[in-house]
Amino acid sequence: MNLSKCVFTFSCGVMLCVSVSYADSILFLPDSNKSQKKTIQNDFSDGEVDSDLRLFDIQQKGFNSKDEKGFRAPIDRSPITQDSVNPPKDMQQEDLPQEYKSMFETSLLQTNTESKEIKLAENTPTKKTKQNKSSAIEIANGATFIAVSSEKNPQVIRINNKVFPWVLHPKDSSKKIAFVAINYRSALENLRLNNDFSIKIVQGAYKREKITITDTTKTKPNKTASDRIAKEFAEANAIYRTYTKKRYWSKPFMLPLNSVITSPFGSARVFNNEIKSFHGGTDFRAAIGTPIQASNDGVVVIAKDRFLAGKSVVIDHGEGVFSMYYHCSDIKVKLGEKVQKGQVVALSGDTGRVSGAHLHFGMLVNGVQVDPIDFINKVNALF
Repeated sequence: MNLSKCVFTFSCGVMLCVSVSYADSILFLPDSNKSQKKTIQNDFSDGEVDSDLRLFDIQQKGFNSKDEKGFRAPIDRSPITQDSVNPPKDMQQEDLPQEYKSMFETSLLQTNTESKEIKLAENTPTKKTKQNKSSAIEIANGATFIAVSSEKNPQVIRINNKVFPWVLHPKDSSKKIAFVAINYRSALENLRLNNDFSIKIVQGAYKREKITITDTTKTKPNKTASDRIAKEFAEANAIYRTYTKKRYWSKPFMLPLNSVITSPFGSARVFNNEIKSFHGGTDFRAAIGTPIQASNDGVVVIAKDRFLAGKSVVIDHGEGVFSMYYHCSDIKVKLGEKVQKGQVVALSGDTGRVSGAHLHFGMLVNGVQVDPIDFINKVNALF
């Protein structure tokens, strides 16, 4: 596939938005689809709390990026050590109120006018050779490794007790693939996935966003808000634990809009000199009312206004893949609706816990929140 090289220009200046979206409400699909579902282990934070300046190749025909300046938070270019990305105790998933508390710290940011120009290089097809058993493929935390096998019944792939199911290759029916999603907080280590595949988890080139809080009253939700946040998070957690066996998509994925990326996946959020969270999606510059397109075919499993994420749409693409679209001004689809790639599902906005208009775009794969740019690039390379 031939692709034109795209250039994104990032410019970090004064910004009042560290948008956070953590909870989701959801209803399951009709009973007729129950046979298509099973429960999987979940490992995610549903919101804008986590990604990386690596911006992998995007295999998307017709994607053109205007040479624009972003308006996101300033980024501290100093590298992040492994110790610095380990979450504090109040970032544990079971300690939800504290986790949200850290997300609310969204007041004034420091000024930094440094810009970052990133080129999206032309992509190349996935190699068709089998991995050397003595080698380990390097995969960054927060990224996705796609295993490819020509075997009829490939050996199970697992990390600890988590199994990553084999599914049909989207282009070659004689092969199977497995989406091995790596948690952002995974230990940096060598892992033997099975007898055929080994990976080495390495620290991604993630940067820091420094956020200084001047009015902490904005970071403390009252009991009513806290209860709503917890309820929405639990509802979202329930759907992300549901695995739809059917694959709804058959074509490459696309980005939800043509725009500059203003905050990439994986940036560590440093609140008052303490790392509290990371950016769990990719933010795109989008004026209020900009059409947001579905990244691929699927079924709408969330379509409602939520406390943190604002007006939100989440699409189940099947086989453990979900895409998220947060902070919209208007929702154009209904719960349970089947949507097609490129269909307008919402209009961008500034709803939820934000202070500036943009689109937060996220991907959750087999229960793990991953870099959506990396995932799209690697899936599209299979075609």
